[in-house]
Amino acid sequence: MKKKLLLLATVVLCLVCLLAVGVSAEENTPALDLTYANLSFNDSVYLKYAVSAKNITEDDVRLYVWTEPQSDYTDTSKATILSPLYLEEIEGEDYIIFNYTKLAAKQMTDVVYARAAVTVGETTHYSNVSKYSILRYAYTVQNDPDAEPTLLTMLTDMLDYGTSAQKHFDYKADRPANGDWYDIRVEGGTLADGFTYGLYMEGDQITLTADSAPAGKVLCWVNSAGVEQTLPITAPAQNETYTAVYKDEVTYSQGLEIEEDERAGAGYVVSIGNCTDTKIVIPPTTENGYPVTEIDRYAFQNDTTITSVSFPNTINTIGRYAFDGCTALTDVYYDGTEEEWAQNVDIESGNEAIENATKHFNAPPAESFIVTFVDYDGTVLKTESVESGKSATAPADPTREGFTFAGWDKAFDNVTADLTVTAQYTYHSTEPTVIVSSATASVGESVTVVVQILNNPGVAGAKFKLQYNDELTLTAAAAGKAFSDLDYTAPAALVNGCPFNWDSLDAESNVDGTFLTLTFTVGDGASVGDVLAVSASYVEGDVYNVELESVSLDIVNGSITVQ
Repeated sequence: MKKKLLLLATVVLCLVCLLAVGVSAEENTPALDLTYANLSFNDSVYLKYAVSAKNITEDDVRLYVWTEPQSDYTDTSKATILSPLYLEEIEGEDYIIFNYTKLAAKQMTDVVYARAAVTVGETTHYSNVSKYSILRYAYTVQNDPDAEPTLLTMLTDMLDYGTSAQKHFDYKADRPANGDWYDIRVEGGTLADGFTYGLYMEGDQITLTADSAPAGKVLCWVNSAGVEQTLPITAPAQNETYTAVYKDEVTYSQGLEIEEDERAGAGYVVSIGNCTDTKIVIPPTTENGYPVTEIDRYAFQNDTTITSVSFPNTINTIGRYAFDGCTALTDVYYDGTEEEWAQNVDIESGNEAIENATKHFNAPPAESFIVTFVDYDGTVLKTESVESGKSATAPADPTREGFTFAGWDKAFDNVTADLTVTAQYTYHSTEPTVIVSSATASVGESVTVVVQILNNPGVAGAKFKLQYNDELTLTAAAAGKAFSDLDYTAPAALVNGCPFNWDSLDAESNVDGTFLTLTFTVGDGASVGDVLAVSASYVEGDVYNVELESVSLDIVNGSITVQ
């Protein structure tokens, strides 16, 4: 997507966050939602917030801003309170504008939390909390393959400038804006500030929180490779996602003698102690949370009662003669893969009992994704579970009266996420026809629908009425090239049932192709699998040629399938 920049003589920074605020006519209860945050450029450095003016006035709403995470994002916590400044029209809708002016060059890595509030009667209603930063915007653009080169250059220079300011003012100088930052995501839990995303530098300590484990289960965290992580987690030099997993609770052997080395931050199994287990299960951590990394020399030597040993994946050394003389030992269990065992565990001499035992490895399950093939109307043709990186198998080519199947709308030969693949068709009628395209989108996502004309008979004027499902919001509309010779009149408001007009008595258009491009947002009330209709219609006589003769058109309507 092309990014529009406002470049003045002096390029400076402005962070734009849009919050939507609405009041239900039936319940008189405002519904606040932070819809997006972005970066803009103006003549000074400030945070600009826009709150929807729908059903409220400037005096109704206020904005709270924090530069630190809070346990309570309400008016009871210390916050900067912004008053509204003015009304501004953005993409055809009115917004109440707030400016947060307390932003300096040295603060490009600072995270800003914002929340809108409105009071109705004696009740105060709040939007969700926005978490954003200049660094987040820059990171997103720098990782966008379609980013404009001039924007990338400007952001690089800007981050260099911010880093210089940090050094000059000795403000978070060890966390430079132009440093290497990595995106950390959490599934099934949150980071320390209660959000599921954040930017970290290599070596940062990551605190993760999730719901308590159910009875009989234990909470653990696994990375995107399926490898269990020991808390606290040290941020790696890569983007990473950590997922909360509730495993069957393991009973670790009690009574083992384990020593801690605070300087090394590790624990060592020194001996069997007073443990009487014949099936030894080594714990992954000490009582104080240090990872157990080593079985000390001679730790279990000549114990002829031990039949199996289970090692956590924190173990990296089995010392000399640790299991020498353990003649009953037949099985070794390792909480990791065979490859990790070979690469990460150093088995020193005198441990033939370990070497000769039957090994059991806990290979992480291959990550799988769901690929759903759907027809033009949302009908599910096939659903398939596909391992990451592998290909899905398409169903038999579907049929549609009046159309020829033309393939699928996206590739499915290297599946790395859940995927919805939609059948595409070519219309083969010789009659003048208007076709509203179909698309797929997730809840909250923006999606484009195009309206095309085929077998164009030569149109000198046209008026179409657009109808769409109530779960769709029309956010933008633009004329295409098929009626490029005609004067286009956009509707006064992008509402359900709005008219689109083209008119010229001294020119006609005979070009097949798109004459209208529409952008919709799928509402929160939609559900996966819903087929949301989008249709066009006209009144006889509202489409005519240069002789002012009425032109009849077939209409093929479309839809948006929620995935």
